[in-house]
Amino acid sequence: MAAAAAKVAERVAVVCGSGPVAHAVATRLAATGATVVVAATDADAAGPMVAAIEAAGGRPAFFALAGPDDADALAEFVAEQFDA
Repeated sequence: MAAAAAKVAERVAVVCGSGPVAHAVATRLAATGATVVVAATDADAAGPMVAAIEAAGGRPAFFALAGPDDADALAEFVAEQFDA
């Protein structure tokens, strides 16, 4: 598990959704040192997830998805915000 965590540390991960599985994945990624972008349609539901990422020591960001056509805009957001 340590080798996998080392591969994720200092990288940017995008987690789509704000449900319990996305929440668990996002906080685990944050705990291993990744910056986590939460991409979801419901900002209110994503709020606790962003707070949990911060509590885990991660650097969160939120991107509001309006629909499936937002993939390009999400990629541009990540590239601009994190020079990725």
